Order: sequence, then C-alpha cells, then structure tokens
Amino acid sequence: MVNLAGDGVVGNVEAGYDTEAKKIMTANRARVIEARNSYRKALDLLRETVEKPKVSPVSAEDQMNTLERKLAECDVVLRR
Repeated sequence: MVNLAGDGVVGNVEAGYDTEAKKIMTANRARVIEARNSYRKALDLLRETVEKPKVSPVSAEDQMNTLERKLAECDVVLRR
C-alpha cells in the first residue's frame, strides 16, 4: 500500500512491493502509479509557483528535492 501522508510531504512507495513475489501486485501497482502521478503533479505545481515569483526557489528547494526523490522511488518500484 502506498502511504501518501507519510514522510512529511510524501509517502513510502516501497510498501507496494511484494518481496516474496519480487513484483508489485496488481492493486499495489495501480496505487504506485497513482502515487507517482500525484508526486509529478505536486512537483509541476511547485515548479510553476516558483517560476511565477510566488515562492522563492530557496524555500521550495527541499520540497522539490523530496518530490523528485519520491518520483524516482516510484520509477524504481514500477520497473521491478
């Protein structure tokens, strides 16, 4: 199961991976894809906000780094 509320801003995608089967179960895969889409949307919106001088790049940097890391985690899980 993907927990979107964990880790402060974003959650843990590893929970969707079945270690015994070494794959993402169908229901879990859909949830990882859903989580990935949410991370992508959040990152795009945050970048847009920074580009339109509503938020300074410095204040958004940590959030952007976290979202990029979570997107990469989703991609790793989806490639398994």
